[in-house]
Amino acid sequence: MFNTRNQIKKNIYNYIYKNLSNNVGTKKYFIIFLFTFWASLWLSIGSQPNSLKLFGNSFIDNINAIRIAIPLLLSILTTAILVYLIFKEKNFDKIHHLFLIFYIFFFFQIIGLIFNNDVNFTLGNSYLILLAIGSLNILLIIKILRFDFLAKILLYSSILICILFLIFFIFKNLDKFNESLLVSNFYSISKPGDLFMGFAQPRSTGLARIFSVVTIALIIFNERLSHVHYKILLTFIIFSCSTIIWGFQSRGAIICFYTTVIFIFFYFDYKNKLKKFLLYLIVPIIFFNLLSFASQYYEVTVDQKKEVLESESVKDNALQNKSDSEQKKYNKQIEIQNRFIKHGLKTSGRVEIWKYALNRFDSKKIFGYGSQGDRYILSKRYKEYGNNSSNVLLYSLLSGGYFAVLIILVIFLWFINVLFKEKIIFRKNTIAYPENLKISIALIFFFYMRGLIENSFSLFSIDYLLTLISIYIVNDNFKKV
Repeated sequence: MFNTRNQIKKNIYNYIYKNLSNNVGTKKYFIIFLFTFWASLWLSIGSQPNSLKLFGNSFIDNINAIRIAIPLLLSILTTAILVYLIFKEKNFDKIHHLFLIFYIFFFFQIIGLIFNNDVNFTLGNSYLILLAIGSLNILLIIKILRFDFLAKILLYSSILICILFLIFFIFKNLDKFNESLLVSNFYSISKPGDLFMGFAQPRSTGLARIFSVVTIALIIFNERLSHVHYKILLTFIIFSCSTIIWGFQSRGAIICFYTTVIFIFFYFDYKNKLKKFLLYLIVPIIFFNLLSFASQYYEVTVDQKKEVLESESVKDNALQNKSDSEQKKYNKQIEIQNRFIKHGLKTSGRVEIWKYALNRFDSKKIFGYGSQGDRYILSKRYKEYGNNSSNVLLYSLLSGGYFAVLIILVIFLWFINVLFKEKIIFRKNTIAYPENLKISIALIFFFYMRGLIENSFSLFSIDYLLTLISIYIVNDNFKKV
């Protein structure tokens, strides 16, 4: 057994060395540069250009300024490098049409911003476009220089970043997880006022999204494992992540996650579908509710519940001013805090937002209102829900106009076409696909679903980076499609 493990490690090292020797050569520093740029894009998520003004104030301010400055500068630099490579190498045929229309998609947002007389064209209004273009630049440079193997590394490193963030977040908030079991959900673990590195940390919906991405990848990796002990360990981790996803009780995240996992089972022809369905999706629901039930009734009083909820509520001050009779009424209301039981099928306000945004949209705005155009429309009225449109198509309309919506539809149709041709027409053995391709297909499906209820990949974000690298890998594997 020991010799076998050493041999596996030796083969891995030889494979990496062979890739570096054959594919990198004298361009290894350029690859390091591209990888560093990709990592800086991930680290820039959540930062804003305003941090540049605070450089020198404190250590955290300096870090935040560097987080946004480096990827912005590298986005400009790689744009110049890309233009040079295109005209030097003359590899126009290597630029896939999907990436071209992504450039056009963001170009329409720039035009919309220029013609929006109510908003100034500033770095604060355009930095997301610049970062999105920088992300595209990396992938096109990889394609032109034939560094296709790097795409898989970028995908896996992105998932690793998500895993490291979740580990950090869990250990940082262990007490909050324990307390939240008292109220039957993790939804209030991340409150509006909670900060990370001086900026708002991901809300529960965003956290459930990251957990979903990691869990989807682990499910696919687990299918290939043959070592019994490793498989049991990974299955336990998947089960735990699925339990946490349910615990966040973000209805949109749960629907997208469950739908994607079921899609994985059938599209990749997994064996024992029912067993996996019960273990990964159903049993975690039962387990979480049993765990919550035990936490609520094992030496837990209503006063303790109230204390937890008061610390989690954004209405602390108003609660403290209530009379005794109002306090008693409140105590009864907090007995059941499971969001599905408490709210039922009531929507979170998205339908109202969609109607309001469409009614307020000026039909003469062919190119929309520019980047983050949804905030321009919604911020005056829907502060309680947030000022985002929560839909890829609607965000595209508000930010880039009619042509931007058509581009998003083309991107949707491309993926549907790929799935249909590979599975139905070509009848490919999808179970034999490499793991990076399976993960890419699953993530595109997940973010397409999420795009129906969130802005998702229509602007620079975690969703955008993962969708972009996944599209690259799928297109690279299905060049004939």
